[in-house]
Amino acid sequence: MNFVHLHSRLVSASLAGRRTCLVAIAIGLMLTGAPAAFAQTIFANLSGTVTDATGAVVAGAKISIQNVETQVVRQLVTNNAGFFSATELPTGTYNVSAEVKGFKRWQGTGVALN
Repeated sequence: MNFVHLHSRLVSASLAGRRTCLVAIAIGLMLTGAPAAFAQTIFANLSGTVTDATGAVVAGAKISIQNVETQVVRQLVTNNAGFFSATELPTGTYNVSAEVKGFKRWQGTGVALN
């Protein structure tokens, strides 16, 4: 198992544009005396495909996704197409590993989801 292709899709697609919009809304609320807006929780998704050195997909690989700050681990198993998907992960830095019998364990560290 040589490769794990990671695909990070963020729930908040255009963070800079949203920040500008949120600042404008906050200023408007302060000027009108309306109650404070509620904070948003931002999550990210992480998906990937596990392949071996020849490019063949690896089904049944155990994927571990560990949040560096909280040490919380999400575990998944790749499907018959070698694909995995973890949704609604809190933004942050993660260590990701993939392992399956007969292959060397793969580890990626410092994967930033924001």
